[in-house]
Amino acid sequence: MPPDAIYFNGGALIVVGMLLISGGAVFSSPSAHPWIVGLVMGTMLQQTVLAAAWSAIGPCKLMWRMPLSLVWAGLMGAALEVPLMMGPHAPRLVFIIATSSLWLVGQIPLWLTSLSFGLRLQHHGYPPETDPPKQGQFSTSQLMAFMAFIAVLLAIGRLIVLGGAVKMPDIIELQMMALMFATQMLITLSLLFTALLPKWSWRSSVIGVAIVGIATVIEARILSVFIGEDCWIAIWTNLFGAIWVLIFAAMIRSSYYHFGATK
Repeated sequence: MPPDAIYFNGGALIVVGMLLISGGAVFSSPSAHPWIVGLVMGTMLQQTVLAAAWSAIGPCKLMWRMPLSLVWAGLMGAALEVPLMMGPHAPRLVFIIATSSLWLVGQIPLWLTSLSFGLRLQHHGYPPETDPPKQGQFSTSQLMAFMAFIAVLLAIGRLIVLGGAVKMPDIIELQMMALMFATQMLITLSLLFTALLPKWSWRSSVIGVAIVGIATVIEARILSVFIGEDCWIAIWTNLFGAIWVLIFAAMIRSSYYHFGATK
């Protein structure tokens, strides 16, 4: 498959994501089933994370992939913003600003991962399974250690929020979105980076899925404190977010791209 195929497939992924977000926003209501809200939030937040990941590990030049990935993140917010503008209380670019800001925040852990291990997506003219191993490839144990570090930071942040050290009662929705975004970031680090290893390891994938499951349980409990009831929204959001990560990883691998060490 030619290297440029990844850009066509990526554009299709963005369009489908925008259609799902806009469609879910149009047909949703305060009494909508949690899976609809989860579909909208999981798609918007996870594609924002994937846009941030693309700026850090994408195959094209930085001067192109950085602004284009920011546009990608902004489009996710616009997909939700436009349908809501038809209502009586227009959000006034809130979601576009939110996804762009979250994209910026997401650069930190993703660039740290990319620079620490010298990672970039590289194209190969044959399936990655037949590609000879490269010198300097990071190990699965190093990847798991880094993800565990991120998970600890996430847990500390959640404890701070629950402990009342950070109180922003007037922007509770932004707090919830930031919490959900942090979990989507963990999903990306847990699933995407293991799925794109040149030699796939079922052990690392199992660990990644376990981390996602634990994070989902913790997030659901925290969001239940915010909204006062059992929160299925977190479960559906993370489920759809994980699906988007796997679709993105499958798209990359089918285009004969995988991680290669640049060091």
